Amino acid sequence: MKRILMIGMLLFGVIATAMAWHSFSHSTTAQPTTTTVHAVAHQPRRVLVLYFSWSGTTKEVAQTVHRQVGGRLVRLEPKVSYSSDYSTVSKRAGREYFRHQSPAVKTDPRLVDDYTDIFIGYPIWYGTAPMVVKSFLQRANLRGKNLYPFTTFASSRLGKSPALIKRAAPGARLLPGLAEDNPGQATTDVKRWLTTIRFK
Repeated sequence: MKRILMIGMLLFGVIATAMAWHSFSHSTTAQPTTTTVHAVAHQPRRVLVLYFSWSGTTKEVAQTVHRQVGGRLVRLEPKVSYSSDYSTVSKRAGREYFRHQSPAVKTDPRLVDDYTDIFIGYPIWYGTAPMVVKSFLQRANLRGKNLYPFTTFASSRLGKSPALIKRAAPGARLLPGLAEDNPGQATTDVKRWLTTIRFK
C-alpha cells in the first residue's frame, strides 16, 4: 500500500513539474513579441522646409536648411504678389502690420498635413514675421507638429516673430529659431543651429 502511494506521489510530482515548465516557457517566449510591436509603431520624421522670400535672401537660407535636413522645399506665396519696388512693398507691409491684416495665401495650407517637422523661414518686417506668414499659419492645422523658425534680418534678429507664431499656431511645438544676417555663412550657422536644437 505504501509502495502504491509512493508511486502515485512521484507521478503527481512529474506532472506538476511538466505543467510548470510549459507555463514558464510560454511566458518567456511571449516577451519579444511586445518589443517587436513597439519597434513597428515608431514614426520617422517627415520634414517640410517652407519659406517666404521677397528679395531672394530668405530663399537662399531656406535652400541651405533644406540641403542639411532634407524633406520637401516649398515657397510660401501670397495670393496677390508683393511689388518688386522696395518703397511700394514697404508701404503694403506696414499697412498689413498696423491694421492686423491676414492677406490671402496662394499656397495651400493643407500641404502641412503630411509632415511632422516644419522649418518656416521669412524675413523680418516691422520687427516680426510678414503678415502673409501669420495668415498661412492661422489657416494650417499645425497641432502636434514641430516648428523651427529661421529668419533673415537687418537689425531685429527673430524680433517678435516667435510670439506671433505661438498665437497663430497654438497647438504646435515651437523650437528655438535661427536668425541669419549673412547668407554667405549660412551653412556653418545652420549646422550649429541644428546641433543646438538636437535635430538629427
